[in-house]
Amino acid sequence: MEFQININKAYLQEFLRVVNSLKNKGVVSSYEEKNKFVTPGPPLPVEEVLEMLLESDKQIDEGEFFTMEEIFQKNRDLKV
Repeated sequence: MEFQININKAYLQEFLRVVNSLKNKGVVSSYEEKNKFVTPGPPLPVEEVLEMLLESDKQIDEGEFFTMEEIFQKNRDLKV
């Protein structure tokens, strides 16, 4: 599973500590820093964007998401 997260620069070090901790525990298999969300290439057709949005809605309806608090709680639980 892949995520894109926009990190507030003021909290970057703290975020990286959390990600490294999760990587050390085997929860995160890899990560890379990207400074831009936009990548070169042709624009996506509207139908494809709508399909991605519908799929995201379906995943949310099926409970395939975590709140930020759930992520922090899982991290705290792993440290115990």
